[in-house]
Amino acid sequence: MLREGEIGCWVLGQHEVGWQPGTMFYDSRYYTVRKAQPVEEVQRRAEADGLHHEIKPDAMSAPHESRRGEETADLVFVYHYLERPCPEYPFGRWLQLANGKPCAKEREYP
Repeated sequence: MLREGEIGCWVLGQHEVGWQPGTMFYDSRYYTVRKAQPVEEVQRRAEADGLHHEIKPDAMSAPHESRRGEETADLVFVYHYLERPCPEYPFGRWLQLANGKPCAKEREYP
């Protein structure tokens, strides 16, 4: 079978990824990813999905960076919750949150 399209890849550090406590990574029912992304980009995606709330910058610089612990003016942490397929969600689900609110429509597990 031949498939066409884009392939996306994220390179993440251990402070950006989480999974179900007490399980091996590959056995987890869900995964979480925290990524700092440009506020304008996240706001644009949210509005395209019909979500209209103001997204404010809240990403902090890492402890090893020169701006240690300072809030950045143009980045927001986006939390991705990826739940594998189960009886309740047969196709799984992918939630994206910024400032504690959805910033994209709920999607199927990628």
